[in-house]
Amino acid sequence: MKIEIIDVNYVASDNALTLEECGFKVGDVVDVSGEYRDGKLSIKAIRKTRFVNIGNEISISENEYKVVEE
Repeated sequence: MKIEIIDVNYVASDNALTLEECGFKVGDVVDVSGEYRDGKLSIKAIRKTRFVNIGNEISISENEYKVVEE
């Protein structure tokens, strides 16, 4: 499945990073690498930042993306 990032500033909890802090930008299209029981998806970081390296797994909530390809 491919998703498009639509929100990079959502914070799931007080100690969570935003997608922007993980190097994502609105409009990025990425492959989903996994799914969690609570409906969140897992994607891999595509840019290195001070918080993540390329390839690190990132959890993403349903309000942060839209599906572009099943």
